[in-house]
Formats: sequence, structure tokens, C-alpha cells
Amino acid sequence: EMVPFRLTGFLLSVLQPLAGPRAHGTFRDGLQRALRKCREHMGVLMDACSLFIREPLLDWTIESRRRGNNDVEFLPRQRLRFLKERLRGKHPSILLVEELAESR
Repeated sequence: EMVPFRLTGFLLSVLQPLAGPRAHGTFRDGLQRALRKCREHMGVLMDACSLFIREPLLDWTIESRRRGNNDVEFLPRQRLRFLKERLRGKHPSILLVEELAESR
């Protein structure tokens, strides 16, 4: 998914004991630490995700064929490229626009 969840007011209220005021707390700190570790060990994460190039998800295979693209590795490579760009810190809104443009 492009956006696995949205940090809405409702979600913040549910997480309030962990989030603290204005989402500055344990929850946010944990997410920041997780992102920092992912960036520090980007190679390991990319290697683990590269499995999807060799064994793409059935949905990606079907989508590639629906688009008339016989290269079933196209979508997994595209997803990995977006992941790498996210880990490098490219602005999420720019990536979202690019993802939406390429999903047509």
C-alpha cells in the first residue's frame, strides 16, 4: 500500500497514552528510531525486499499483464525504487505524485 495508515485525530486519540501531547512521545520516538535503523541498514532491507523481484506477488504479476507488460519484474523493481527513494529521504508528497503518475 502507498499509505498503510493515516495519522488522523482519531488514531492520535487512541494512541494518546503512547503519543503524548501532539504526538510527541513514545509512539513517535519509536517510529523515528525504526526509520533511522532502516536508513542505517538500507542495504539489508533492500536485499530482503529484492526477493519480490525474483518471486513477485501474484497481484503484481496480474497487474503487469493487465497493463500489457510481459516483464513481471517491472512492478517489483518499481516498488523497490520507491522504497529506496523513501529511505533516502525524498519528500513523501513528491513520491506519491510519481507513484500515482506511474500507476496509470
